[in-house]
Amino acid sequence: MSRRARLFIVLLSFTLFGAALAVWWLTRRPLTYAARVNHAAPAAVADPVRELVVRSESADEDAELDGPVDGDDSAAAAAIADEVADPLPSDAPRVERAATPALADAESYLLIGVDHTRGRWGRADSIVVAFFDDESGHVGVVSIPRDLHVDVPGHGMARVNATFRIAMRAGDDPLEAMRTVVGGVLDAPIDHVVVADLEAFETTVDGLGGVDVHVPCAIEDDFVDPRTESGRRPLSLAAGTHHMAGATAAMYVRSRHGRSDWDRSRRQQAVLAGVRSRLRELGPAGWVPLVGEALETGVFTDMSRLELLGLARRVSRLDAAKTHGALIGTRQTTATRTAQGRYVLEPDYEAIDQQLQGLFSAPAPGERPERKRCPPADVALRPRATR
Repeated sequence: MSRRARLFIVLLSFTLFGAALAVWWLTRRPLTYAARVNHAAPAAVADPVRELVVRSESADEDAELDGPVDGDDSAAAAAIADEVADPLPSDAPRVERAATPALADAESYLLIGVDHTRGRWGRADSIVVAFFDDESGHVGVVSIPRDLHVDVPGHGMARVNATFRIAMRAGDDPLEAMRTVVGGVLDAPIDHVVVADLEAFETTVDGLGGVDVHVPCAIEDDFVDPRTESGRRPLSLAAGTHHMAGATAAMYVRSRHGRSDWDRSRRQQAVLAGVRSRLRELGPAGWVPLVGEALETGVFTDMSRLELLGLARRVSRLDAAKTHGALIGTRQTTATRTAQGRYVLEPDYEAIDQQLQGLFSAPAPGERPERKRCPPADVALRPRATR
């Protein structure tokens, strides 16, 4: 065999190996990452749930339990009990629910924004489900209030935003727990789950060069941010359209300005609409490397990298006129308190089903009712809350 032939075989072998490695990297699932903390991460583990749990070697008496701790079942049980509003699943009768025809064939994505600080996972700040109907080209986005009272399988009744952390503490699969609970609320199958932390959200928005968001009501707010010299970051937005960087967009979707969860859900949908528009403007050549970077730093999902890039491509091609948004709001819930005195929203499943029937004819995501008055700009600062 000639020298040229041997060289060709070597180069071909390296090329095939590189291609195989790239395919494995793009299609590996689930995609997980080690939590970002200021101390060294422990050795890699096989369990993707435990891979997310990183604890400091130093003692921290104030730290909350964030995952299964070997040999300390009592501590885990106590931490879970603190999240559960009622010790046993509800035995209240529920209406017989029929599957929503419009959603039966739609592909669904559960998108969850979770606070993640000091290597600890918090409760879900945002819970949104996007339904893609390929036949009609319509997309419906449904926001679920954080205080919705739900049955967390195996643990009891709790607020829906605590489900992720309850599963983490119990050593269960948090993605499957969220899939089951949210799918039960909407009576619709959840095909994929994507969890992103706040830093990943900011990185994505900054990587896109910021997003344009319409702000219907002026907002004055203030947030804790250790990255600033003062330790706080103010938010001041006049009514109108704003080009938001990552930090501003993150504060906007988290602000308590207005009527708590419902106004916040509208803001979250409005920012998602801004992301869609920006992806469309940039095109794949502009956003693929930027989104890819965010996937490596702040995402926990049952999807592969290739599937996530496919989702971003799908979003970038959405027709704004066929994109709709809905909230599980006051007409689908009843505010009450549990026996422990905790504020929760009891779901009216019949009303939720009726709302979902018209999802693909609902207004655009984040659209504020015309007759709804704007609250005072600084209402979120009265009294100031640490967030």
